[in-house]
Amino acid sequence: MTSPLRPQFSPTVLACLACLACLPACQPDQGPGTLAIDYTLGNSKTCEEVGVTRIEAELVRGTGDDRVVLYNAKIACGDELFIDDIEAKTYEFEIKGYDSDNIVILDNLADSESERRIEIFEAADSQLDIDLTERPATLSVRWRLGAEGFADCDGVGIDRFEIKAYQQGGGGIMLEAELDCTLDGEGTGNWRVLADPDRALIGVLFAEVGIQALDSSGAEVGDAATFEFEPVGPGYPVQLAVECDALGCQPEG
Repeated sequence: MTSPLRPQFSPTVLACLACLACLPACQPDQGPGTLAIDYTLGNSKTCEEVGVTRIEAELVRGTGDDRVVLYNAKIACGDELFIDDIEAKTYEFEIKGYDSDNIVILDNLADSESERRIEIFEAADSQLDIDLTERPATLSVRWRLGAEGFADCDGVGIDRFEIKAYQQGGGGIMLEAELDCTLDGEGTGNWRVLADPDRALIGVLFAEVGIQALDSSGAEVGDAATFEFEPVGPGYPVQLAVECDALGCQPEG
């Protein structure tokens, strides 16, 4: 009597059948993830050497007006930096080092946007190794036109302002830009911030500025206003105000 044929299954099929028999145990882990951040200050400096007292980490999504900080952590410089209960998504991370004046003097924003992205997986532990480098200084300017500031751009023959930032000593240009005379300022001080996408304003070197008024043909209108000051240091703001008329500009008195 011939024995009935028994079906033959490959190892892969047998593994799948075994998984179906215990389906809940074969489900991938679900739940929030965690992120541990190992940060290095400059050339492996200590917190005291670079003057950083506090570290802050942010996980953000979106850009511009749609930018939202979804997770953050703040620690004393030197402590372990850790974020937990993170929803599984892709985020952009920003790490900042603050000094005792609450100014950000180190950050990771010299890295490209793609280098500042991380994907958090379900119920997984993630790790980042971050180098924090000096944040550039910032330069903001404002101008007052005519006697007591009651003139407009056409009234004094000024079309725009040429602004140059120099290294200490005035020999090396670090940043230059032209701002339209009619450009609106920001905030109560009516300041116009110079864009510095290349992070050129190295705070330990930045120490001089020249502001020259130009007419619509690009010709200089009178004298330039010049400023000299001690280097402000990384991350610190410089705000300069000028008074201008048909004879040129001078520092606001």
